[in-house]
Amino acid sequence: MFLSVADYKASIYYDDKQSFTDGQLEDALSFAIDTFYSRTNRHEMGYWLEPRELTLLLSTTGLPLLLCPYPVLELVSVSVDGTDVTDEVIAYGHFLLRNGSTWGEVPDAVDEAEYSTVSLTAKFGDPSPKIVRGEDLSPTVPGDVKHCIFRMAMHSLKRHGITQHIHSTRDNVSREVRVAVARDPDIQTVLTDWTVTEISRAFDFR
Repeated sequence: MFLSVADYKASIYYDDKQSFTDGQLEDALSFAIDTFYSRTNRHEMGYWLEPRELTLLLSTTGLPLLLCPYPVLELVSVSVDGTDVTDEVIAYGHFLLRNGSTWGEVPDAVDEAEYSTVSLTAKFGDPSPKIVRGEDLSPTVPGDVKHCIFRMAMHSLKRHGITQHIHSTRDNVSREVRVAVARDPDIQTVLTDWTVTEISRAFDFR
């Protein structure tokens, strides 16, 4: 997680008189971060605050540009049918530009197997200048995002919405917690401000 239990304990939302365990605090933060990502479309669009290294298989286009489903922060490797072409590629947000060449041919919907496949390994995440990143791409979490997540965690803790943690913690959170989060204007303002839309993706050449 890009925010830790120690971060929460250092915030104004933590009351050391409460008897919550570190495990419960971690579950509350997991719920809050997952809610932040899902409510702002950031899971779907790949606008993660912390960089995530993934390998994607993409179809060729017959053009110098290739569209990625997520914005690229840093290329690791790019190959076409097993041939490394990383040195020929420059990343611009959601797009890969191949210098002096095109990305194979346009796939035929009838028999795509005849055409090339691009294997892309990269670190993906939010490329916005609002996210200050270190040399290792680790983010400095903006203050409004941090407080939004801490407020959601606080609601979860106050209403005892913590259950045994599984992959999607928010599926285990009580309706009461969801209602409290939905009615908190401070949280809703930040979620609205940080929502990613399709049009921002389509024109993202950063």
